[in-house]
Formats: sequence, C-alpha cells, structure tokens
Amino acid sequence: STASLTAHAIDVDAPGGRALVRGLGLHLGHERVALVGRNGVGKSSLLAVLAGRDTPRAGTVVRRGRLEFVPQDLTGAPGSTPGERRRQALLRALESEPEILLLDEPTRDLDAGGLDWLEARLAAHSGTLLCVTHERRLLRGFRLFFVLSETGGRAFQGSFDELVAELTRLDQERRRDYAESLARLIREERHTASVCRRRERKK
Repeated sequence: STASLTAHAIDVDAPGGRALVRGLGLHLGHERVALVGRNGVGKSSLLAVLAGRDTPRAGTVVRRGRLEFVPQDLTGAPGSTPGERRRQALLRALESEPEILLLDEPTRDLDAGGLDWLEARLAAHSGTLLCVTHERRLLRGFRLFFVLSETGGRAFQGSFDELVAELTRLDQERRRDYAESLARLIREERHTASVCRRRERKK
C-alpha cells in the first residue's frame, strides 16, 4: 500500500500551552515504529496531532490512507471494566484493517491474557504502526524506534535492548559533559579568586 504519515516542521504544545515539540519532521511509510521517551515529553500530544485529533500549533500533517487511533483515555459503555473497554476499542480499530494504526499505551488496563492477545494481533497487522508504550514485551517486538526528548526527536534502528544500551550511553555522556563543565567552572572561579588575591597583596 502507499499509505504514509508525514509531519512537516510541526510545533506541538501541551494542553496548558507549554512547548513540547518544535519543528519536528517525521515520515512514516510502511513501517512499525515504537514512540518512546520520558513521561511529560509530549508523546500523547504528538500522537493526537498526528492522528488529526488535535491541530499542531505550526506546521502540517499529511495522512495518506485509512487511519485508526486508539487514545490512552477511553470512554466506554457503563458497566464494562477498563480492561474490557480497552480490548473492545483495540478490536474495533484492528478489525477495520486500517492502513495506519496509532496506539497510545494500548496495554493499559489489560491483563496477561489481554497482553498475549494484543501481541498476536499487532504481529499480524500488516499496515503502518506507530505505538506509544512502556510495556517491554511489546517494545521487544519493534526494530524501529522514535525517541522523543526535550531536545527533539530521533530515529533509532535496532533491538529494544540495543536502544536501552544506546540511551544509557548517551545519558552517561551527558552526565560526564555536565560534570566536566561544572569542574571547569570551579577551576575558573578558583583562578579568578587567586588572581584577585594576588592583586590585593600587590596593593
């Protein structure tokens, strides 16, 4: 299929107006991508914009193909449990055989049986898939990740374990850079203080 989802330089804000994503470009063809990142970086807000539920503050999103979106927060029939509502919403989306499927925390409220069911259904889904999840079992089924952070977004290709190793390495590098810049500041302050003391003594 020629289904695709493309974001051109989009800006996304949190409901309260806080800037989350700035100038993001993203193109999804026939791919299965897990959208990952810390809580609060804007994964759900970005997904809602890509799905057409919300409008980006700037930029455009072009969708080609039938799209289904299952958000994190569901409303459902009274009397049904959150797990039943989640499974019904996922089943409806999957059975319509969308060319593009966007899922926000699809394992929320599912029991072990529901998780097995979802894993099997997603493996059989033949279209484009973009999924926000913290569930390691689901994440291990992906080979393409889009990592969203405060500094922007970047794609990573490899296994989930390789992604974790890469993010740990980057985090350690950032901490090392921070520690080095602190040490440099302290050295400069000490140098300035000693120069001042020498000047004072000369007076």
